Amino acid sequence: DSRIQKVVIELLLSARIRKDQFITTRMLLDFIYCILTGPGYLFDNLFNGGDNELLGALAEFDPSLIRNRQLDLFVLHRSLEFEDAGYRL
Repeated sequence: DSRIQKVVIELLLSARIRKDQFITTRMLLDFIYCILTGPGYLFDNLFNGGDNELLGALAEFDPSLIRNRQLDLFVLHRSLEFEDAGYRL
């Protein structure tokens, strides 16, 4: 799917720019091999790190690690079953 390709390319560019990651052709091929043949799903293989240096750099971009006040309040309200009109499903 082109949307998945776009996200993976954006992640690679983020690793290159933010982490000053040097990307070689061999490293890119190893990266693709690791995410496609790893033990988990593609998403898990992408963000769980691994033997590849590039995967280690991308692990910090895992969207499940993103936290902010609004997200924390949402989780808190849902777990405590508060009625809040702003968080209705």
